[in-house]
Amino acid sequence: MITLQTGSVDVSRQMFCTASGEVRLTAREVELLQYLAARPGHSATREQLLVDVWGYAPTVKSRTVDLTVHRLRRKVEIEPSTPRVLTALYGQGYHLVLKPVAPDFKTSAGFFGRVDELEALALWWQSDDRTLTLLGPGGAGKTTLLREFLGSLSQPIQFVDLTACTDATEVAVTLAASLGLPTTDARKRLVHALRSRDGLVLALDNLEQLQPDALALIATCIDAMPQSRWLFTSRIDFDMGRTLELGGLDGPDAAALFIDRAKRAYPSFSTTPSDMSEIEAVAAKLEGVPLALELAASRMRLLSPAALLERLENPLDLLSDEQSSHRHGGLAQVMAHSWMLLTEPEQHALMQLSWFRGPITPTAAEALLGPEALSRVDALLRASLLRVTDLGGHRVYGFWAAVREFSRQQADAHSDADALRQRWVSAQVDLAKRIADQADELEYSAVVLQQAPDLARAAEWAPAWHGEGIAHLARALILLARNRDISGSIETLITRAIRGCEKQGLAALEGELRLERVRAQRARGTRENAAADLGRAIEVGKLYGLPRLTGRALQSLGNLQLDEGHVDDAVDSFEAAHKVMLRGYRRGLGRLGCDRAMMERRRGDLEQARQRLVTAVAHEQQYGTPRQRIVALGNLASVLRSMKRYDEALTTSAAAIDDARQLNERVTLAGMLTNRGALLVQMNRCDEAIALYDESATLNRNLGSPRGEAYALGAKGSTLYDLGDTVGAEVAMIESMELHQITQDPRATGVAWLQLGNLRHLTAGAEAALPAYHKALELLSVANAPPLLQYLQGYRAIALGQSGQLELAAKALAEAPATGQTTQAAKWLLGWADPKTKAATEAELIAHFGVGTLAEVRVRLDAGAEGEPGKLLSGFLAKRGLQPA
Repeated sequence: MITLQTGSVDVSRQMFCTASGEVRLTAREVELLQYLAARPGHSATREQLLVDVWGYAPTVKSRTVDLTVHRLRRKVEIEPSTPRVLTALYGQGYHLVLKPVAPDFKTSAGFFGRVDELEALALWWQSDDRTLTLLGPGGAGKTTLLREFLGSLSQPIQFVDLTACTDATEVAVTLAASLGLPTTDARKRLVHALRSRDGLVLALDNLEQLQPDALALIATCIDAMPQSRWLFTSRIDFDMGRTLELGGLDGPDAAALFIDRAKRAYPSFSTTPSDMSEIEAVAAKLEGVPLALELAASRMRLLSPAALLERLENPLDLLSDEQSSHRHGGLAQVMAHSWMLLTEPEQHALMQLSWFRGPITPTAAEALLGPEALSRVDALLRASLLRVTDLGGHRVYGFWAAVREFSRQQADAHSDADALRQRWVSAQVDLAKRIADQADELEYSAVVLQQAPDLARAAEWAPAWHGEGIAHLARALILLARNRDISGSIETLITRAIRGCEKQGLAALEGELRLERVRAQRARGTRENAAADLGRAIEVGKLYGLPRLTGRALQSLGNLQLDEGHVDDAVDSFEAAHKVMLRGYRRGLGRLGCDRAMMERRRGDLEQARQRLVTAVAHEQQYGTPRQRIVALGNLASVLRSMKRYDEALTTSAAAIDDARQLNERVTLAGMLTNRGALLVQMNRCDEAIALYDESATLNRNLGSPRGEAYALGAKGSTLYDLGDTVGAEVAMIESMELHQITQDPRATGVAWLQLGNLRHLTAGAEAALPAYHKALELLSVANAPPLLQYLQGYRAIALGQSGQLELAAKALAEAPATGQTTQAAKWLLGWADPKTKAATEAELIAHFGVGTLAEVRVRLDAGAEGEPGKLLSGFLAKRGLQPA
């Protein structure tokens, strides 16, 4: 039997059983569940499952796993589109969430979460291991968890608090007193006396401050009592048997603890729905650390949840008690106690590492700390002051927020604070140089992308010590900015680098950074400071005689004007850019030609676009870079496809792909494969297209580019639907939507939901499609994408009408301008698409519009004669007594 959160799987009968009934599973579905259930807490990749469950050879590529998972989710999930049982972790594979095994005890009032930890303690209790240490940073709730577990045991337990002990003598006296033994010469007599007490359960709390002789004494006691069990709590790992590390509480448990403690501190405290989002944000900000949550909850006497959240930028100050001398009196006291347990070299290492905001790689630690780096990091990990995480298959180190803040304060107050900063900045400059030297390998690395905030911080600080360092840092940020998956978050980082360039007087580099900030903004559909940035870049380029900067800025201005619909202005900007580049930056003419061609394409002049791209390809061949030539070929193939010159488009795209493969331009290649797939679909060669989409998705996944993978899977989903494979289509579309959610791009995610809604509309009906349409509407409204919203409102209106919600359908159309799609939707809702109601509505329509024939109604509706189609429809429905809300 496999117990899931939504029901149980009877393996022998191949049935999924719930309170509402049973669902039959296939043999393969049961095998898949058994395989994942046997690996709790671990994920399995598609490739692993194909080999271990399906028995395929390792070289076989197939999506059969995804189809099986999709069908299985329909049986075991409450909402298959948002799976909670059979989940997919990006870059790791599929993961089965089993129902937590409840320990054989009930948790006490006021104790929240820690289900997994209690289960681990219960499993330890049933094992042959005799020792276990609860490890974690100060305030993680080690003692609370220990007491909770001990309260469930039926045999005698001896709890000993060693907080006041440091050496062996003090430990011996404390142990003897707790066990009712003589305390005279306790260190000499303790081990002999304990032999007569064998079989006890001893819980020793707070070992971290003990000296080596005290730890040796405890080890001797353990050996003298072979039938006893020992539990410890400590911030430091002393290698005393099995360990269980504690992190923060999960979101819901953390919020529940906060509310409980707030009510204890302030009995009249109550929450509203609007408060819950702030409380959840507070819990996330404090990383679920129980002590921090309890201290924050005590502030509810003075602050609202929203006011508390605003003040949590420096939690050490807000959540400390200056009047308390106890080491758990507040976050500052907790951190100070941990700090005092470190050696001076370990303190020095922690201060230097505290400047990192992103992940710390072993290489970065070595660059900063020198040959002793790994031993220092290991000591800090053992002291629960750093933690290890896996990022894109790489092992990296990270801070607890309170530890970083305390260590940063120590660094700021240190007599060598400037030297510490200088060394940290130098390490970031070295990283920036490596990024520039290995751009292809590092640009899309998940680890390097998350190190961008540290590069930006270093760019702000660098002018104090480095003349050229800031240039390396800024160029590294420019390379990272060109990764579209971080285009939104990197804007603030580039802004920091711009400030650094301004301080150092690096005008040319400042202009380059401003261009990248505009590029990042355009990638996410915003243009807040774009005009000012471009104006400054053009000014700098002209002032210092930099045709490359001036030409690129004018070119970017033209693209910005195109975005805003100012085509004539864009033409002028492109012409100005062309003149500048002719005088001193011929290498940029090919790229400019590509942009001008795309403008011509938007204007409908495909032949002119084709000619410009042919010229751009030739120019890049002579003056440009191989990568830009590949891009020009790809654009040319796209235009030829629009001209329906398919054979030429195929040849051109093949040349681009071959060049990209030879030059190992993997990022460019991934996009080319998706585009060629679209071309093959138009030529009705869908099977070949799907193979290309799969290759593109795999390549993007390996590059750490969820956005590129999402586009490839979305295109694959549409193609599978064209082939009649609706199940495969939905699997691909759901995967695409989940990947777009990772990128936090509302426009792309909204399009994915719209695509999924259209599929469900056609396969499962209007009721099934409406949730997806509503989600798409929410996201596209945030993204401010009017054309897509108009397109969506048409389909959504039809779905609302088919489900009997005519008032909402009319309202949806009334909010959208007249387009072909909204007009067609209005016609459908007026009865023209339904033969059963067509005859009954014709007379009403003619009378309503005051015309002589139905043909005239169609003309007036198509022309929007009395306003938008939705408004016409609203008036017509009002006469039927169906006034929209």
